[in-house]
Formats: sequence, C-alpha cells, structure tokens
Amino acid sequence: MQHIKKHTESLQKSFKDLSVEQVIQLKLMALVFYFKLPRWKIVVEQYIKSPIDKEKSIADTIKESTSSYQEITEKSC
Repeated sequence: MQHIKKHTESLQKSFKDLSVEQVIQLKLMALVFYFKLPRWKIVVEQYIKSPIDKEKSIADTIKESTSSYQEITEKSC
C-alpha cells in the first residue's frame, strides 16, 4: 500500500498545475487503458476485495467522485 500512496502523491503534485478538465481527461485515459489490460480488473478486485464496475468507474471519474473506491482500497489494507 505504501508504494500506491507514494505514486498517488507524485501524481497529485504533477496534476497541481493542470486544469480540472485536463486532470479528468488524464484519469479517464489511464482508466480506459487499465481496463484493456488482461486480468487487471480481476487482480484489482482481489486486492481491494470488492467488485469494480467499468461504467461506474468512468462516470465517477467524470464527476470527480472516486472517494468510494479510495475508501474501499484503504479498508482492504
């Protein structure tokens, strides 16, 4: 979990100078990419012990309301 927190902090620092729309677009591109990776969804679901819905994840990212997945991830560790 520590490596995920460090990665997240680094991304947040990098995103600081971007517009909200740019940040959302980058997050969406990453999310779509991850869902295309073989077995990514299965591995993440096993790690956080919770199902992931692609459409909900995309909609939450657009609305900037991903706190539910953050809470699930924190509880799983």
